[in-house]
Amino acid sequence: MDPYEQLRNEARQTRDKAYSRIRDQYRDSLRRIESLRAHLGGAPTAIGKPRKGKSVVEMVCDLMPRDKGFTFADIHRLLQEANPGREFNQASIRTILPKLEAQGMIRRVTKNQRGHVVWAAAGVVIKESPFGAMALTDVAESILRECGPMTPVQLVVVMREKGHRADADPRKLVATLRQAVRRYPGRFTVETDGRWKANADC
Repeated sequence: MDPYEQLRNEARQTRDKAYSRIRDQYRDSLRRIESLRAHLGGAPTAIGKPRKGKSVVEMVCDLMPRDKGFTFADIHRLLQEANPGREFNQASIRTILPKLEAQGMIRRVTKNQRGHVVWAAAGVVIKESPFGAMALTDVAESILRECGPMTPVQLVVVMREKGHRADADPRKLVATLRQAVRRYPGRFTVETDGRWKANADC
C-alpha cells in the first residue's frame, strides 16, 4: 500500500474511533438523564428508538445501521417501517445524508452494483473502495492518468481489481463508460486503436 494512503487510512480510523467514542458518551449521558427522570417520577422516553416529535434527522441517526453499510433506499425503507402511514419526502432525506457526512456522523465508502452510494456510520468497520463513491467517469479518468491509455474493457478490469463496483455487471459498466465518451467529449479521447486517454487539460 502507498505510504500516504496508509497514513490517510490511519487518520480515518482515528477519526471514526473518536466519533464513535463521542457518540457513545452522548448516548450514555442520555441514559443517565432518563434514569434520573424515572427516579424523580417523570415519564421515560425510549432512547435510540423513533418517537413522536423527533425530527427526520434524529430518526435517521437512530435508525441507520451500526454494523454494516447502507444506501439512501435503506434509510427510506427504515423510516417508512418505523412510521407506518407517514410519507417521507425523498428529496429532503437525500439532503440529510451529505449534512451528516459533513458533521462526521457518516461517510461514503463505495458504490453498489447499481451505482448507488453506500454509506457507513462513524466507527463502523467496512471494506472501502480506494475510489470511495467517486463517479464512474472520475474513476476512469484517475486510472487512465495513472496507467495510460486503455480500452473500456481494460478499464473495467482494472476498476474491478481495485475494488470499485466489483459486484456490478462488467458489460453494463463498459456500456456506461462508452456513454461517458459521448457525454463528455472534451474529457476523453478515443485513439485510432480504440484505447482511451484522459485529456491533459481536464
